[in-house]
Amino acid sequence: NALSDALVRAGGRRQGGKGAKKAGGKVLVFLGGKGGSGVTTVACNFAVALVQECQQSACLIDLDLPLGDAALSLGLTTQFSTADALQNADRMDTNFFTKLLTTHSSGLPVLAAPGRFPAVQASNEAIEKMLNVARQDFGYVVIDAGSRFDLTDANWFEQADTVYLVMQFRNTGLHHE
Repeated sequence: NALSDALVRAGGRRQGGKGAKKAGGKVLVFLGGKGGSGVTTVACNFAVALVQECQQSACLIDLDLPLGDAALSLGLTTQFSTADALQNADRMDTNFFTKLLTTHSSGLPVLAAPGRFPAVQASNEAIEKMLNVARQDFGYVVIDAGSRFDLTDANWFEQADTVYLVMQFRNTGLHHE
């Protein structure tokens, strides 16, 4: 159907230029222009639609650390989080990564942000290692980056296949009399 086609087209767009992409799934990053812009809602719905509507192999990773709410948005209770993945980067492989995921009722595997406020040491190297493993397992790796513009300088971010900037249009200067 039209929705499936549009999602696959959107997921398949590549940005040019920043060096050769590694083999594996596409990394799609959703980044909010500011907090409260709806980035988690858009990322979650996009990832669920990839799995349900398009029958694509996809996972969702919440990198809106330390308190992202992708799991809450999806109604999931999770045992493990992005913090577990990043703090154990030396153990990161397909087997370890898969054990950290919680599957949503749609079939979408999710790696949630921690539900409490731990001291998460999220080095860019650890994130890159996790994403490389995720790309081996899934056709699409959807990242909820919240409004964390501090992530945009990282090599893994520059290697993303597509970055979606989520914003809300509010025209507060106009009023009707």
